[in-house]
Amino acid sequence: MDGIFDYINDYMVSGNYKGLVSKFSRKSNISLMDSLDNYLKSNNFNIDFKSVSQKLYSVINGVKETPKCYCGEPVNYKNISLGYFDYCSSRCQVSSNETQMKLKETNIEKYGVNHHTKSDSFREKMSKLNSDGVLGFGSDSYKKTIIYKYGVSNVSELDEVNDRKRETWINNWDSLSDNDKSDKLKSRSIKYSKTRKETFFNSFNEKWDGRYKILNSDNYITNNGFNNRGLYEILCLECGCNFEILKSSLYQREKSNMDICTNCNPYNIITSNMEEEISNFIRDNYDGELITNDRKLLNGKEVDIYLPELKTSIEFDGLYWHSELYKNDNYHLEKTNDVEGIGERMIHIFEDEWVYKKDIVKSRILNILGKSEKIYGRKCKIKEIGDNKEVRRFLDENHIQGYVGSKIKLGLYYDGDLVSLMTFGNMRRNMGSKSKIGSYELLRFCNKLNTSVVGGASKLFKYFLNNYDPEYVLSYADRRWSDGNLYEKLNLQFIHNSEPSWFYVINGIRHNRFNFRKDKLVSEGFNENKTSREIMLERGYYRIYDCDSKKYEWNR
Repeated sequence: MDGIFDYINDYMVSGNYKGLVSKFSRKSNISLMDSLDNYLKSNNFNIDFKSVSQKLYSVINGVKETPKCYCGEPVNYKNISLGYFDYCSSRCQVSSNETQMKLKETNIEKYGVNHHTKSDSFREKMSKLNSDGVLGFGSDSYKKTIIYKYGVSNVSELDEVNDRKRETWINNWDSLSDNDKSDKLKSRSIKYSKTRKETFFNSFNEKWDGRYKILNSDNYITNNGFNNRGLYEILCLECGCNFEILKSSLYQREKSNMDICTNCNPYNIITSNMEEEISNFIRDNYDGELITNDRKLLNGKEVDIYLPELKTSIEFDGLYWHSELYKNDNYHLEKTNDVEGIGERMIHIFEDEWVYKKDIVKSRILNILGKSEKIYGRKCKIKEIGDNKEVRRFLDENHIQGYVGSKIKLGLYYDGDLVSLMTFGNMRRNMGSKSKIGSYELLRFCNKLNTSVVGGASKLFKYFLNNYDPEYVLSYADRRWSDGNLYEKLNLQFIHNSEPSWFYVINGIRHNRFNFRKDKLVSEGFNENKTSREIMLERGYYRIYDCDSKKYEWNR
């Protein structure tokens, strides 16, 4: 081993790093390389070495473990002179406190503010550009830019653009005819649809051979003759009955290991058993008083589960008996208002949530009971998440409303494990909002199951404000589950309560009303002279209403 260090010292004194690496890499010095490997092994260097250079750097500097980024991920090795990178990715480098502090210091030094868009010079420049009809902010900024650059209001007026479009069209469709294009697209669509259906039928029949059989060869045809994508007609070989089931319901039943057949396992199951399951779960995790079917709290109105010490009541809402068929549109809202009117809180659990998202419901109940495992946000590291699969998986497993697409995904990691997530995006049209420059909607926030991250939401929201510099942030609190306390801690201001919203109950699962708008139903062949509500009721699909939402906003 002395020979190794003699070589290293000689080259280090001269600063000839390349020569050192070359010396150990030569095939004529195999014995020298073997000695280096033995030294690393005997001294417990726990690194997956990728090069001779990395081995020598580790020996010289005594690095026995791969260094890690502040987010917890290992960093890459650079070279023997510089060693390892400070960050695992450019995203972490940009979002690091050190980089952000340098950026703010530079902005303050140059502009007198912590972000260049807040400076007077920037705003004056944008104002001038707008007044000159070029660039700037506003819905017509693109048009202004095109006029400034090309002298036309639309790039389609440029000959070179049209020539490229014509060339691309001919290459793709062998013709300039719209009919040729339409025929080719139709042929592709039919081929893709057929392949997709064959794949589904083959996998289904292989999995359920001897138990179920798909009756119709086209899964888009229903008994009423209309196009209703994803409604399958299946024969149950056990009870001998035919039944129809939506693709989403089929997926949820399989995921929950439930019997698929809607005759053997009906949707409108007697809900008293489920109420009892919830009561028993609370008793197993709570030593305080629990009252079922209480009629004292609301002067005669029944409350399913009441926890006096926590001033909290829980309603279990069966999708059939609590739908528009038996309850008025404001039934759940009125009950919630009655409880809040006496200074207490009411939680509403819909039947399909307990059937299909039981783990999430149990986790939220444990949080109400104060039984969640506590992790402190100050001990967690913030990381911007680029992997959408990780976000989808976390939201589906931990958020009662599941996944929704987003532009900004911020995670808190504790010992390398994602424990809290907050996402932001454009304001949603189906929520009645329109996006504008500098505006965002806080779309989702949740913690890992059975976990409470103390101060986690505040830490994530503060990071968002500091790094994205929004003008306006909007969010909604679902009153079935939230009293809005979280939003108030984030300094969002309460604006108003929205009207109760509704879902359509199809095959025992609530579906977003946005997917059953009248224009969409009419395009599928239904009567345009009827309302969407009338059309859906005729099909056997009814509404169930929630307790409305609380609207909150943050303004700079």
